[in-house]
Amino acid sequence: MTLRENITPAACVIKTSKNVTAQMKLPTWSRARHGLTMPTNKASLHEETLSLHNPVRELSQFRREAMLNRSGAVLYNGTSVRPKATFIETLDAVADQLQVEKVRNNLYTCNNELGKRLLGCNAIIDKAGVALDQLYMEDTVLMGHAFAARTTLKSCIIDGYSSVIGGEHEGLSTTGQVIVYDVDTYKTRLAGNVILSAEPGKGRISGYRLAADGNLSSSPEWGEATTVPDDVWRYAVRSASENLFSNLDTFCLNNALHETSDGTPCKCGYVTPLALAGHPVAISYLLNRAGLTEYIPAEYAGMTEEQMLAELEGIYVYANKLCGDTFILKENGKRIPTSIRNLDDWKNHIRAEYGLEDVQALHKYH
Repeated sequence: MTLRENITPAACVIKTSKNVTAQMKLPTWSRARHGLTMPTNKASLHEETLSLHNPVRELSQFRREAMLNRSGAVLYNGTSVRPKATFIETLDAVADQLQVEKVRNNLYTCNNELGKRLLGCNAIIDKAGVALDQLYMEDTVLMGHAFAARTTLKSCIIDGYSSVIGGEHEGLSTTGQVIVYDVDTYKTRLAGNVILSAEPGKGRISGYRLAADGNLSSSPEWGEATTVPDDVWRYAVRSASENLFSNLDTFCLNNALHETSDGTPCKCGYVTPLALAGHPVAISYLLNRAGLTEYIPAEYAGMTEEQMLAELEGIYVYANKLCGDTFILKENGKRIPTSIRNLDDWKNHIRAEYGLEDVQALHKYH
């Protein structure tokens, strides 16, 4: 069952506290006796702890810190422990949308159908916001200045100034200023100044974890990775290259640098895994977008971006430690071996073959 198909009724209640803990007492009642409306008679209510709705042992340290031991509101189902409760740090930010009505001090009810869209062990903290229309969330954290609308989010962490509008997402993690618009994602991490867009229902990205500088994007839940083994990095590049990019309108990993005055959509997210594997046309595309056209080899200097992208269609990266510790490019049924094992090898390749000593110029202002 998908989130959008969940039609189980819920009796949505909100309790606020200056310090939400796992032992917080939540008023509940028997649905069989009183239906979905909270009884006015206190004798008809009984109390359950928040830990019964959201067992602490099932929460990671990151999610415990997002949901517990801080001031805020708990949105929960007053007649069942399912769906799980959700933490909202600033109730006023969503109160009007939820149609909140005060019962007594620190206790409120809201529109059951609207409240149910936020139930499911979610956390909305910091200055994050939502638009409830067509929004469905489960096991998701919205933090920073993140915003989500008309989308389905499952096991996602949306941070920074990220906006996720449209699409269905599972395991999506964003940090920085990321815009995802009408694209479905699966187990994808995006970091930096990223734009990913497509026509509704046509674009999908799976297993993409590359950042503009060639490193792997980290997740706020696990923090920065200290070191990434070469084989893990190569596998991430391979996985990124296996996506179908043709249905994406824009996939830019570095919009601050790659934005053009005429608004030509950037597709460096498509090109980057091929460039990291050493494909000269892909590298030429990145050089062109970064304004480093003097470093483009003569045989590619006259190509338009459209021609470059067309040249790269059907090419992907192969990486398997059983077949060696370097990338292999697969093009037109042929395997083209490379000497690139890791990101340092790639940087040395750029210096040696393209004469660009400051490789950072490919992804930073200059």
